[in-house]
Amino acid sequence: MKITKTVLLAFLITLINVSSVLADGTPPSPGSTNRSTAIPPPPDAPINESLVLLLICGLSFGIHTIYRYNLNKKASM
Repeated sequence: MKITKTVLLAFLITLINVSSVLADGTPPSPGSTNRSTAIPPPPDAPINESLVLLLICGLSFGIHTIYRYNLNKKASM
């Protein structure tokens, strides 16, 4: 079984990201009075601000990908 360079690179980048996340110290307690370790309040913006736009972009990208796949499949016959 031959492992390509792309798969190996993706695996190494994933390991680096996971190790950097797990290497972080323990989070501060919610009742902390120290300003440098206090957790900031959440933003005031709603969570679903651009979900419709993201859905439209995802659907159009999916349709484009399927169209290109079918176009290549027909051309190879």
